[in-house]
Amino acid sequence: MLEDARQSVHVSVLAEATVSDFIGLILYKCYIDVQDPLLQDDVSNYNLRIAEEDGDIDDDFPPLDANETVGKFGFPVLGLVRKSLRSVKQTVVVTVKAPGGSSKIPFDNVQIGMQEVFEKVLKKRRLMRTGGDYVLEKLSEAGKPVDLTTSLADQQTTDFILVRKDSPQVQTKSDAATSVQATLTSHQYKSYRVTISHKLRQTSEVQLGVSGERIEVDPMQQPSFLFWTKSKPVSYDFDLIVWCEIMDEKHTGRTVFSFVHDTGLEFKSHFFEAQTAVAKEIVTQINNILETKVANERRTQFVAMMNDKEKRKDKRIIKSRSATILS
Repeated sequence: MLEDARQSVHVSVLAEATVSDFIGLILYKCYIDVQDPLLQDDVSNYNLRIAEEDGDIDDDFPPLDANETVGKFGFPVLGLVRKSLRSVKQTVVVTVKAPGGSSKIPFDNVQIGMQEVFEKVLKKRRLMRTGGDYVLEKLSEAGKPVDLTTSLADQQTTDFILVRKDSPQVQTKSDAATSVQATLTSHQYKSYRVTISHKLRQTSEVQLGVSGERIEVDPMQQPSFLFWTKSKPVSYDFDLIVWCEIMDEKHTGRTVFSFVHDTGLEFKSHFFEAQTAVAKEIVTQINNILETKVANERRTQFVAMMNDKEKRKDKRIIKSRSATILS
């Protein structure tokens, strides 16, 4: 995607080529196929960024490293962006405390409407399908929904919280402060007794320890005849954790959750089960810690893959509903 003209070009490139080489190839192809006189000839004037299929640049992710090889990234749609054009944007960053963690979302200016801010928050937190269940509130005025017909400039703040409408707790200013404090205390070590899933659908009890530096899995003492439970303690550095989410809430009052870590060769998922309240506390703690970490390229890549997967899922649901209506 060429941001200036919103045109698209299809380019094939060798996986071992650098991103800088790829930019040069794109400029050459644009010169031959598009003949855009506005394109500058110096590759250092451009960035390649992750983009949506309609050409919108995803500002949540940094530009691809010009020195890395193209094969390291698995995105089929990218945006060629002139650095000078993007440098004047992203003048305001909105911070939103939400279920499962907090998000920092950049916007071009403070005149943006709060409805657009709200929708961006829901998209960021992957809550678009249940967006009607939530309201956006100022962190300093918890319990009072923001008027979505106003602008960001009207709010006199960039700190907000996203809460469920049917939440049994009435959030006050002190509640909001407590919520923020929870994010800060998430780095303190906590241990939980949970069940881990092994191959062949076997399970065993373990102690799951979570701190700001690592996640530790310590097997509990098990009967000797359970051969599949004979495992050793293992820990995962938080710099290698890329994802954590609730997988399944069972009617039994227990919930399955997982976290994903980067082995260097692949993304590996680990599945656990605990009482629903405990599972949600663990996922919230892990996501709060992830929000405070500087995202590396591998985590950025995995998050983009998950978001792309969610978008494809939403499209399938829309097509299925459309087909039902037509039939």
